[in-house]
Amino acid sequence: MVNRRNDRVASLIHREISMLLMNGLLTDPRFDHIVTVSYISLSSDFSKAIIGITVLADKQVAADLTVGLNSASGYIRKELSARLSLKRTPVLEFVLDTKINQGDAVLELLDTIQSEHKESGEARN
Repeated sequence: MVNRRNDRVASLIHREISMLLMNGLLTDPRFDHIVTVSYISLSSDFSKAIIGITVLADKQVAADLTVGLNSASGYIRKELSARLSLKRTPVLEFVLDTKINQGDAVLELLDTIQSEHKESGEARN
């Protein structure tokens, strides 16, 4: 029962933060890049939410954007409390989700291995 509620609240927070980012309500110039919310991890008592974000930019821009989101977390939390009917809106912490970058690196390695395998196969013929 608690897990289902946790998932439902995380889904609501995910949707609202995504809408805030998409609708341009955050006016900091650091937020001019494409940002997506990849996951929400809520504590069991709903007091803290860790928000994983992915950014289509280089590492430095992504790090700056994460700092900017953490500095705007009070405003975002206030917006969430106005939009959601929760007893207590969780404290927000934004972290950079690098799983997509890691996946890209693995795909590049697989492509390299495949091309080397093709080259060695052609050399035998």
